[in-house]
Amino acid sequence: MDNYYTPPAQSSFKLLDLEFPVLRDFLDVMPLKQLSSLHWSSEIIKSKSSFRGEIVYTLRVKTDEVNLYCYTKYSEILNCTSCISPCITLAVYMGPDISHEALLSKMEPQCYRVIDLDGHYHWNDVIGFLYTGIKWVRLVGNLNLPPVDMEEFFKILLSFKIHRIFFSHKGCSRPWSDVAFQAWSSVIGTDLEPMNYEFNHGAHVMKVPNGDTTMEVHIRFRVSN
Repeated sequence: MDNYYTPPAQSSFKLLDLEFPVLRDFLDVMPLKQLSSLHWSSEIIKSKSSFRGEIVYTLRVKTDEVNLYCYTKYSEILNCTSCISPCITLAVYMGPDISHEALLSKMEPQCYRVIDLDGHYHWNDVIGFLYTGIKWVRLVGNLNLPPVDMEEFFKILLSFKIHRIFFSHKGCSRPWSDVAFQAWSSVIGTDLEPMNYEFNHGAHVMKVPNGDTTMEVHIRFRVSN
């Protein structure tokens, strides 16, 4: 995930020369990616941009039905009086109580570049967290994706221009990957190149053409489920 880190900006001192009303207007429209760099490089900017809510690298949210270390309860996020926006990763341990619409309403739009889903969820739940240009999607836990729905799901994934998607959910096995491989081939209308195992990712990888780009689909087989 370090590839998505943005080095601290070097020009914050110029912003501090602005009168506060002008500075506030500037901070109000600044994209979160740039604001997050200033946020951590200047305590003054951090204080003066507090009206934008809390900015974090990673936000981990869990269903209220389980206990997980380092995760914030879904209900606590909903009860926050201000937004909390992850500028890199949003990790959600899904459960029946979690609504992606309600959760995303508590953060700035399209603020995260990586979505990490765990727990129990349907493939339709995944779509609710996507936006065009998201960098990385990671799906573990109990993903409900029947073979009959694979082509529809994969077409939708391609429409969001995702750079990389990682499957390592329960049931992710060689037979599952063979069915998924055929579904991907059907979606793009031609046979894909065989998957290769990449040690640096610890997963089998297929390259899926998507217009003028390529989506990397990583599949890590589960030893036991």
